[in-house]
Amino acid sequence: MLKYSQSFDKFMTNHLHSYDKQKMAKYEFALNKTKEYIMSAPKMLFKVIILSLIVFASGMNSYSQTKVRVGTYDSRLIAVAYYNSKLFKIPSEVREKMKVAQEKNDTVTISAITKEMPLRQRYMHEQAFGKASVCYLIEEIKDKVAEYVKKEKLDFIVSKWEMSFINPNYEVVDITLSLANLFEPSMDMGKMMTDLNSNEPVKDAFLIDD
Repeated sequence: MLKYSQSFDKFMTNHLHSYDKQKMAKYEFALNKTKEYIMSAPKMLFKVIILSLIVFASGMNSYSQTKVRVGTYDSRLIAVAYYNSKLFKIPSEVREKMKVAQEKNDTVTISAITKEMPLRQRYMHEQAFGKASVCYLIEEIKDKVAEYVKKEKLDFIVSKWEMSFINPNYEVVDITLSLANLFEPSMDMGKMMTDLNSNEPVKDAFLIDD
């Protein structure tokens, strides 16, 4: 690059002698700027390369040094907590609906409720004894959950039964009992959790008969 700069200087100087002083000054100014640019180009390129390497390296370090905190829970205890809290209103609502239907002799509604309740019961079994999702139950206390997640500095929460794989660099925190208590259940969740921990989820729990 330096050789190119000297050749360019010689070429421009030989031609500038044929111009008057005013034009000479202009071209000399242009020549100097051109030389400065040519000479500084390698340095600028070097700085850009170094900066790119720094950015790339910092990006790689952030993955290994910053832990992602994942809150996991046993969905069975969450289901038990919900169904033993004031949030569970379906039984009373259905009883009232059935009472009104019977008074009106509304056979269509009576038939629909009669079919609906056993299905709900079977799904509740799958949640409380199996691995069925409880996401829509947690949705009912989403404000409390948001505060809890922020306090515990969690990036996200997920049922441990729905976690097929997790990056070993992530930090996993069991939040089952704390999450269950956010429902303010009427029974002791601690003892229930001990019982659940000693038993694996039941396969096809929806087949359990009361």
